[in-house]
Amino acid sequence: MPNNNTLDTAENIGILSGTETFNEFVGTDDRNDYYRFTLDQISNFSLLLTDLEDDADVQLLADLNNDTQIGDDEVLRSSTASGNSDDSINITLGFGNYLLRVYTPSASRNTDYTLNVEASSIQTTAPFDPGNISAALDLGILGERQTFREFVGTLDRNDYYRFTIEEISDFSLLLSDLDDDVRVTLLADLNNDTQVDTNEVMSSSSGSDDQRIDISIGAGTYFLRIFTDDELDSTNYLLNLEAPTIPRTTPFDPGNTLNTALDIGSVSSRQTFRDFVGFLDEDDFYRFNLTQDADFSLLLSDLVSDADVELIADSGEVVDSSREGGSSDDAINTFLEAGTYFIRIFRFSSNTRYILNVSSTAVPTNNPPVAINDSAITESNT
Repeated sequence: MPNNNTLDTAENIGILSGTETFNEFVGTDDRNDYYRFTLDQISNFSLLLTDLEDDADVQLLADLNNDTQIGDDEVLRSSTASGNSDDSINITLGFGNYLLRVYTPSASRNTDYTLNVEASSIQTTAPFDPGNISAALDLGILGERQTFREFVGTLDRNDYYRFTIEEISDFSLLLSDLDDDVRVTLLADLNNDTQVDTNEVMSSSSGSDDQRIDISIGAGTYFLRIFTDDELDSTNYLLNLEAPTIPRTTPFDPGNTLNTALDIGSVSSRQTFRDFVGFLDEDDFYRFNLTQDADFSLLLSDLVSDADVELIADSGEVVDSSREGGSSDDAINTFLEAGTYFIRIFRFSSNTRYILNVSSTAVPTNNPPVAINDSAITESNT
């Protein structure tokens, strides 16, 4: 009988692939049996403890801090069926070293047991395991759908993906086939420090059900982080993402200051522009001229998130604004004297595409008063 009743003397199964069976005993003088195994592939792990004559339980462990001790926070899964009922564990596990503990819940319990353990590999589709943000899997320019099957969990808690957007796009993500709680975030490394800061998270979703993110995004480089909040959670996942392009109708992206505003000339008839404001492009400025006094109208529509609009005089003074909530349209209708003006479109909290319609109708100038000849009036009265 092997002396496997401590962590240091655990029976070494080696690399587990396929099924292994062990017939052993735990009881009053031998209350713990430990087994050590290694996984060199992401695998569906299963364990079955049978042929019990009395109560015995089982734990799946990982020495996360490598101190050769097992704390309560290093018990990945356990099964504590009462009496001589079978115990079982089923979980997805990543690469690494693991331990099993078969034990009696009290010193008065004595029983033989049969332990069956099995690991069947899961085929992943990423060319390599996505690393941290500095070693993210680069997907290149994202457009048509891309699909990846991967894993996050104990010993591999983070997967990062990097992708580039060239034009305004409706980004869509679906994370499915989950066995445990997972969080997914869409982010941009604004300060290029290869760290995830709170103000760099654009959208997030979490849970064990299918997770979705749908958001408009502009040109730039983005990251996806898929991770477990709890180091004891483990799951494989299926990631689908795509970003179909929404063509802009402006000749170039309107600048984000008055000095870099897109000049749309004299607004004497309706003009329409499709563009975007969001996380990496917070403001769009348009410049226009009125050659005479006019009734001016503006409509901001086709929003998928909250954006607002301001009408600004050449002096920099805000002369009118619209701040409707959510994805409601924003509109400005006002009289303007001849001159130069700016339109500022800006995001409230998220990203959105938009359609901007502007037009003006000239207001006729009143006829000047007719000059009166006082001497002529005097002569007519004499």
